[in-house]
Amino acid sequence: MSYLPLIGLGVFIIAWILEFFFMGKRKKISPVFVGVYILGAGILVYDGFISNEIYLGIGNLIAIVVAAIVMGKSMVDVKD
Repeated sequence: MSYLPLIGLGVFIIAWILEFFFMGKRKKISPVFVGVYILGAGILVYDGFISNEIYLGIGNLIAIVVAAIVMGKSMVDVKD
């Protein structure tokens, strides 16, 4: 098994986490982008599980959760 996809996915997850914390009140992330990303990552989760790449599927599932959290934060109205 190659660990490069897991490393790349880890970097991707870290980027989402950083976006979550640096997003602040500006809320510039498009919900459409995040929704399409979640759909694509969902396909990768499915592929990971049916091809017996369980760790890759779990990594993509974590990426979906983090993306959904960021999308939720971008859609919630923040009071000043």
